Amino acid sequence: MNEAEIAELEKAVGARLPQDYVWLLQTYGEFIFRNSVGFAPLKSDPEYKHPEELGIPNGSIFKGSGIATVYGKNTHKGVITILEKLKMYQSRMPEQFLPFADDGMGNQLCLALVPENYQNVYWWDHELEWDEEDYEDETGSPMPNAAKFQNVYLVANSLTELFEKLVVWASATS
Repeated sequence: MNEAEIAELEKAVGARLPQDYVWLLQTYGEFIFRNSVGFAPLKSDPEYKHPEELGIPNGSIFKGSGIATVYGKNTHKGVITILEKLKMYQSRMPEQFLPFADDGMGNQLCLALVPENYQNVYWWDHELEWDEEDYEDETGSPMPNAAKFQNVYLVANSLTELFEKLVVWASATS
């Protein structure tokens, strides 16, 4: 991606992108790994747990996942761009989360772009996606913003840290 495209992405997400991510977008753009790669999280519990008295189940223990596709400015016909991914998930994730990769099964790796956890990398579990109406029906009160982290797991403190901890699961076959 060039500088104008990165500026467009920053405008869409409402925040400056971390420098390591800008470098990745400018150097590689969209890509897949030659070999299957995976990672373990920094924390296996979700970032938010419902108070026990609510009786709402909490997320499961997360032991890790893999990376299938890292998004960028796609030039291949029929491939979804990072801006389209942002629009697809923006209302379904915590504020200023930028989905930048997936695990091939619908779960997303995201960069947090809010000051309190800027550039942290999270795994967003689509199977445990929250629903504000269900929450209100179950508890009788509106869903607090913190509860939107019930399906989010801290993976790394930065994109660079994530890439440093990746492990190869299997070699590619010809």
